[in-house]
Amino acid sequence: MIAERDIVDEHAGEVARALAGTPACERSRQGRKRIEMRVARLKRVLTMGRLRVRGPCGARDEFLLAATA
Repeated sequence: MIAERDIVDEHAGEVARALAGTPACERSRQGRKRIEMRVARLKRVLTMGRLRVRGPCGARDEFLLAATA
């Protein structure tokens, strides 16, 4: 028996596969990579080993916390 959750996840996977390789997807991937590199630099420079990016609001809060420190 297939769980309803699996059906929802499969639909999301189909949408993601359809968008893969589009210019918008590439821009988004590059933007995420840029932010991840900045977080990695903050972690290294400020020795903030527990700093994590958790969505747009979480990332903003983490950067404000790092800037305050």
